[in-house]
Amino acid sequence: MWPTVQRVPSQVESATPGNTEQQVFSSRANSMDINGDSESQQQRQQQVTLQRQHNSDNDGSSDGNTMSADELPQINVQMVQLSEILERLVTFAYTELVTLVDTLPSRGEGERRKELLNYTEHMSSLLTKLLVLVRWAKNARHIQKCQNSIAYLDSQNRYFECSVDSIYAAFLSMPNVRMRNYDVGNAVDILTTGSYQRLPLAISRHVSKPRLSRRQVGKTLLAIDDIIRSRMLGGEAVPVAMRQYAIGGGRIVFCVEGEFEATLTLLQHGKDIPWHVVGVKLLVGDDQQQQPANNWALVERAQQILVEASSAPSDDEAVPQLAQLYDFLHRQSLAVLLETVARQAATLRRTRWEGALQAEMTGDRSALVLRYWASGRAAAGLGSGGNSIELRVVGLPVPRPIHAAAEAGAQAAAVAGDGEFARMERGRRDLIPKAGLRVAWAAHAGLAAPQAWQHTAAGLSEAGDMRLRLDSSAVDVERLLRQATWQHALAILEGLHAAVAASLGAAAAQLAFVAASGAEVAADDAARLAATPRLRAWFRLGEGAVDVTVDGVSGRLGVRAAAGGAALGAGLVAQLGERANRSPWRMAELLVDLRAGLALADLDALAERALGLRRQEHAGGGFPLRVAQADADMLARDVGGLAQRLRFYRVEGTEGGGEWFVMAAMTDRLRFRLVCLGGGGLVRGVTQVEALQVDRLFASVARRLSGAPSSCARAEAMLAGRTAIGLDYVNALASAVRARLAVRAIQAQLAARRIPYAVRLPKFST
Repeated sequence: MWPTVQRVPSQVESATPGNTEQQVFSSRANSMDINGDSESQQQRQQQVTLQRQHNSDNDGSSDGNTMSADELPQINVQMVQLSEILERLVTFAYTELVTLVDTLPSRGEGERRKELLNYTEHMSSLLTKLLVLVRWAKNARHIQKCQNSIAYLDSQNRYFECSVDSIYAAFLSMPNVRMRNYDVGNAVDILTTGSYQRLPLAISRHVSKPRLSRRQVGKTLLAIDDIIRSRMLGGEAVPVAMRQYAIGGGRIVFCVEGEFEATLTLLQHGKDIPWHVVGVKLLVGDDQQQQPANNWALVERAQQILVEASSAPSDDEAVPQLAQLYDFLHRQSLAVLLETVARQAATLRRTRWEGALQAEMTGDRSALVLRYWASGRAAAGLGSGGNSIELRVVGLPVPRPIHAAAEAGAQAAAVAGDGEFARMERGRRDLIPKAGLRVAWAAHAGLAAPQAWQHTAAGLSEAGDMRLRLDSSAVDVERLLRQATWQHALAILEGLHAAVAASLGAAAAQLAFVAASGAEVAADDAARLAATPRLRAWFRLGEGAVDVTVDGVSGRLGVRAAAGGAALGAGLVAQLGERANRSPWRMAELLVDLRAGLALADLDALAERALGLRRQEHAGGGFPLRVAQADADMLARDVGGLAQRLRFYRVEGTEGGGEWFVMAAMTDRLRFRLVCLGGGGLVRGVTQVEALQVDRLFASVARRLSGAPSSCARAEAMLAGRTAIGLDYVNALASAVRARLAVRAIQAQLAARRIPYAVRLPKFST
């Protein structure tokens, strides 16, 4: 080998001399050699500087091959700035003077004079040299140019010598190398004919061939279709899910509903030739994120699987190409489905279902759990397992061998292990899905036993036929949740209906379905019309009812007064709804409490209008009567009720023989007592308690008002709180009580005067 020869500039001329000279003078005029460097070091520095300048010239920094004198590389090997020399000399003179001032006082007169003389002579010599150096520096620019030019010419000389040596080395190493002859033949052809006659063969490889015509393309595609049909009819193993395909246009399209669409072709004829993937489109997704027509990463991976399957050894254990392709794309579809559901669930958690929905994905991304009604305030959120929908990719069980199904015992094992039968069974297992989607739903119904349901779909097309429908081509997680919550709400209301019917009677509760317009629909049309289930519970038959629904998002029971019934205050409705959500299994008891409260409220309202009755209330909100606690407990035990369900109405005009009150208590029915208070002071004593049997009294009033010969049912309904009590009944009660007290007074007077008498009560008397 020989050294590389580089081209160097050969001319020197001035380009923009004004600017260049000014820059060189301003930057280098004060540079000079004060150390007397050796010639070898200076030459090495010159070579490095010239080489850098030469490289910049070859990179295009110089225009053409010319260079001005001021553009030559500067040679300043081991030089310093004149300003630095001045600074150092001034600093040295000042330092020596300070030192001399500090040391002279300690010396004698002769020594001081000697030191001053030496300092003066030394500094005078240095300053004289500095003066000479400064005057010489005025002409240093021209000397620097001469030095730069000499160094540059020396470098040119060395480059020339190197080039000559390289050419001579090439001559010595390749003495037999010859140049190509001129293309005389083509030159003669061009001169004689005006064009090339003998083009080189290399040109033909770079010239594009003419495109096929439409007819040729059609024939080619038909030929490929025939090859594909021959391959399919020649025993190609096709998975069960991919047996619906279409051949045309030189391609075969396998479409698996709800999962993917794969387009394949063959590049040549042969049984072991791998299929070529033209395109793959996943049919799983939603409206917001449609899958691309061709996922090239998926296409590349699918093609790799087919190539590896075709190159595998051909034995009985080998899985067919299309079976491996289906397994891969099937699992990809399942994975995309889970990711889409998780993404939509995350969006719902931040918007409409905030605080009521949780989504949990396993680490291997093979299962997703959606927990709805997770706020803790839902009426059905009391189960330990919670309410959840689980989507999980699971392996499907291996089917039982068909050929051994009719055999038993050792004979079945022998048949299953037979070579031909074993190969057939392995081939059948290879062509069926290996994994599927399991949808599991667990719901706590609040009253009934928890519901659990699960279904495993081998293909995503089967997911649309499950109890909880999931359309893989248009995934809608909210729709899936609405299906689960609708069925869950129906189960809750059915449990409430059964509990209310068992406690209050079959007519006390009615389960109906209401469409979006508000009209009721038949139960068999509820699912088709997507109607909302509603439980109408009658606390007063034919007069007052509440409608109970379940909120699909929060899972809470919604209670409101039924339209057309007795008016209920907003406070009563809100209280009933809150208590129903805390303990939904007590719905029948809550309705009885509501009925009792309304019955007592009716009595309070009618007492103000009745003749001679006035409600007795305690200012502090305790027991209405100023009696001892023992007497209060005795009165509550007598009627079997709570103190909150007791009302006392003072009978006016009875101050002579003690103070009389009518006590009303609501337990399972209204019960009345006559209570007499005696004694004085702040706390009075209960002297008499008499039971009032008002059944026949209310029945006689009902017969008089309605004209019916028998109205016991109406009276019984009023006493049980199933219907409102009228003012006539309360007035009749007040009149009967005053009459009874008047009779007691007359009896007391007759007894005091020892006048004999007899009591004869009417049939309706209490």
